[in-house]
Amino acid sequence: MRGIIDTYVHREGFSLVDNASLFLPYLNLALIFIGLLFLGSLVLKYLWNITMTKIFKLPEITYWEAFRLILIVWILFGR
Repeated sequence: MRGIIDTYVHREGFSLVDNASLFLPYLNLALIFIGLLFLGSLVLKYLWNITMTKIFKLPEITYWEAFRLILIVWILFGR
């Protein structure tokens, strides 16, 4: 006699590979989005440190401060 887990895992027509292939495009998009977020933080840090520090005599920022600034802008202004 099969148990409850066997009933759900080993039923006919159920393939873990088929179900996983449905989520792969979304996983790719999520990884691209995360990569662009981190790359955008690097660009923001660079632009801030070469522009704002010279014009307004502000201190330089770190990578994680630039990351937080991007998150704050997204929260306040949306896309």
